[in-house]
Amino acid sequence: MKRFTKIISIVMIPLIVLFVLYLPKYVGDDLHRNRFTEWLMHGEEPFSGKITIWHVVEFRPYLGSVGSFLKDAARTVEKQHFGVYLNVESITLEEAKARLSNAEFPDVLSFPAGFVDESMLMAFDTDLVERFGRLTDLALGEINSNVYAVPYAASCRLLMYDSARLDPDNFVDIDAAEQNKPEDFKAGKADCCIGDARAVGDMMRSALSGKIKSFEVMTFEDGTALVQFLGIGISCDELKLPYIYEFVSKIFSEQNQKKLCELGLMPLGNDAELKYEQDFLGQAYLRISENLDHISNFRGE
Repeated sequence: MKRFTKIISIVMIPLIVLFVLYLPKYVGDDLHRNRFTEWLMHGEEPFSGKITIWHVVEFRPYLGSVGSFLKDAARTVEKQHFGVYLNVESITLEEAKARLSNAEFPDVLSFPAGFVDESMLMAFDTDLVERFGRLTDLALGEINSNVYAVPYAASCRLLMYDSARLDPDNFVDIDAAEQNKPEDFKAGKADCCIGDARAVGDMMRSALSGKIKSFEVMTFEDGTALVQFLGIGISCDELKLPYIYEFVSKIFSEQNQKKLCELGLMPLGNDAELKYEQDFLGQAYLRISENLDHISNFRGE
């Protein structure tokens, strides 16, 4: 029995060491939080409870997740307000439409251009419009002098082509390229195709792992319809608004604008610096930033 106990002890020692080493990486700041002290010290919050946030996914970033990005921003607000919880849920377009048809609607909606119109959204407080106007181009979310949505990120479409079969300087029939499926391009049945940043990212990763033939990428559009907005549900409790406005402001912090670039998206903050590891993303977003009048507004127009 003693021998068995020694064996168990020998096995458990490295596991305990690993637990001690890696636990802080997973719990982060929560490891040092004393929630009882927070409860004693916090001021009286006008609201206590849950704020629901839907992130409706139409396009995805070059890599990573916008849903996770929004959750990180939500946590920074939660840490400042005891008893206030911002629940971010990523859902598909189809699921979001089904919920809307059942009369469900969140407090905050992260949505792609054209998904909803102003009839479902609360106009932003006029006293805060000037503040948000310094952060981003509110004209994209404005109807009849009322701001219903705040644009915060955009993606782009890119042309992928086989340089052995096509010369981009002497070609490009974009309409024909539109008809080619990415699956056919991957299989070598088409010499080019068009996809958003995530499609290109997935294809690039497949090429790097040797699963498909390497290819080239080229920009071809000055504008984009792939724009993500933040809006407030028309029936949202007014007591939740200060926390929602704080959440929206966090999205435009310098740190979060950089995070959007790391995801391979174009941040729509007025002071955002466009820096990318992938040259084609930098080129694509530079073209778009020089033609902001070609970006879709929140109604998809």
